[in-house]
Amino acid sequence: MRKIVCGLFAVVVLTCCDNNDKAVTKKAKPGTARKTGANKQQEKKGPFKLDLFAAPASIDGCSETFTYDTCKPDNYRYVFVSDYGDNHFIKVKGKQIRLTKDSSPSNELNTKNYISVYHGGGFKVVLKLKVVEQYEEAAMYKGTIQITGNKTDATFKIHGVGGC
Repeated sequence: MRKIVCGLFAVVVLTCCDNNDKAVTKKAKPGTARKTGANKQQEKKGPFKLDLFAAPASIDGCSETFTYDTCKPDNYRYVFVSDYGDNHFIKVKGKQIRLTKDSSPSNELNTKNYISVYHGGGFKVVLKLKVVEQYEEAAMYKGTIQITGNKTDATFKIHGVGGC
């Protein structure tokens, strides 16, 4: 019975919204991105947003999948996907970017909180996650994803599931 409830709950969490839902950034006004660089003047460009995408075929078996915390249950679309191995993905401006995990700054702060750092495509991605609910072989998470690089610095609230 517990596995059925866990499975149903995972399906609800793993489903997501369309790209028109709002995501809130932490360091800037909602929906805006800061332009960084040598010149001190901060320029606002159009809103930076991670694209939603379906999990690639290379993600099979155990995985972590995250979406915006504002997403309504709709379909299997994510902002970050990982298979706990060498496959980690985000999608920016229609381009899927494969990330590499940087294991030295990635660590478990305690049994409920951890940080994972990834690099790829000119971006640095930092996941700060907290375990909301623990199951036998899976867990539900909430936290933030911070994207820096390519003149962008944006943080979004996310939620998702990880496990086998």
